[in-house]
Amino acid sequence: MNVHDLLDLDIDSHLTISTEVFTLAGKSVIELEDGSRSVWLFADEDLFLALSPDAEEMMLFTLLETAVEKDDEVVVESGKDYEFSYEDRGNIKKSEGESPYDEGDDLEFADYEADDGDVVRIITNTFNGESQSFRGHIVTDEDILRQE
Repeated sequence: MNVHDLLDLDIDSHLTISTEVFTLAGKSVIELEDGSRSVWLFADEDLFLALSPDAEEMMLFTLLETAVEKDDEVVVESGKDYEFSYEDRGNIKKSEGESPYDEGDDLEFADYEADDGDVVRIITNTFNGESQSFRGHIVTDEDILRQE
């Protein structure tokens, strides 16, 4: 399934992403500072798929049990170094279903990338100050199958 197919999914749609069973529970549309939009599809609060429709990029993120502290250059998670690669902020423009974020929430996030392409993303909700850390990896159209 490609980015555009995923954007059209209804809540309670069932997918397999890589080896993860993913039942769509909620969606959030984030407008980034540059005006572009990202869509996050949630299976639950521990698992989400980040879609960048303009770049047609998809990343699957899993919540880390231990929070990672934000740093300007490098973070370490499970003994692996992740170098700072990207930082942005955005506003939740639309939220439906069971999303951990409400419309109007402002989020800051920082990505750190390992040599193997894995990413640690630290998300901070500036409304309530809560931060969460996720590990993610890029997924392709072939990695995502719709289950009936």
